Amino acid sequence: MKRVRTFAIAVLLLPTFAFAFAASARAQVDQSSEAASPFEMNNAYHIQGGDQIAIAIDDDATLAQNVTVLDDGTIDLPLIGTLAVGGMSPQAAAHAIARRLAVYMRRPQVVVSVVKEGVLEVTVLGDVKAPGKYELRSQGRLLDAIAAAGGVADVETGVYPDARIATPGGGDVATISLENLLQRGDTSLDVPLQQGAIVYVPGRMTFTVHVLGAVDKPGTIVVHEGDRLSIAIAAAGDSRQANSDLNRIALTRHFPNGTVGTYRVDLYPALERGDERYDVLLKPGDEIFVPEANGRTTGEGFFSTLLYMLGSLLHI
Repeated sequence: MKRVRTFAIAVLLLPTFAFAFAASARAQVDQSSEAASPFEMNNAYHIQGGDQIAIAIDDDATLAQNVTVLDDGTIDLPLIGTLAVGGMSPQAAAHAIARRLAVYMRRPQVVVSVVKEGVLEVTVLGDVKAPGKYELRSQGRLLDAIAAAGGVADVETGVYPDARIATPGGGDVATISLENLLQRGDTSLDVPLQQGAIVYVPGRMTFTVHVLGAVDKPGTIVVHEGDRLSIAIAAAGDSRQANSDLNRIALTRHFPNGTVGTYRVDLYPALERGDERYDVLLKPGDEIFVPEANGRTTGEGFFSTLLYMLGSLLHI
């Protein structure tokens, strides 16, 4: 019988998408001032890629505009060009814009308001109740992602595993103790997530599957309970040299009653849309054959990026 402590349940049932867009600010800048601004103080909300912000200047309707913050945290405005506002509070962003405009205007007054929060797309895999791709609020954190995926699936022993987090662009994989976060209430471990992050929660039990064909390391692969087809492919390796065709994978499964079934799987919908119906849940003894590609396959670049991230999660 699963044992989930009261604290873990309370945390995971916190509303994931609740958010109030009350953050707005006014900044007035002296052109000659380069001192630290009082608007640089910390605030509850910090602008993220995908957010839509409204900018008003000197209460002049002709200068007002709405802009969408790019994924790299920048905006592009007339006169001042590209400006990085990602991670800033609305107050700090208003001050930064006013400081740039001070070259052209005397004491510009700038108001910045967050009118629509962007979404953060993350993928949650492994031993969770509903693995897949999820949209979180732009400042989503690890607990938001795990809650969106229904929580950790197997906690019969009462001990939570370590979650692993990979982000696009490479870098170190973050390892977070869910035991300390969920059971001991260490909220400092509820780390913010980046756009495109993958959260992997390994299951407690392990078993083997066989991956053959056009992969880097064909043979027997050790996987965790709750792992899916994409995990096995990532563990076996999908480099450009392997020339894998992930649109035509053959999965052979041996059932307890002695029957054998072979299924063709197109992994692209699973990875691109987070559709778990295509990312088959693995069973002990599964045999996976990856054919060699004849030319370019659907989603080739997307496959390479995501499977590289999955591979980094497995090889730490």
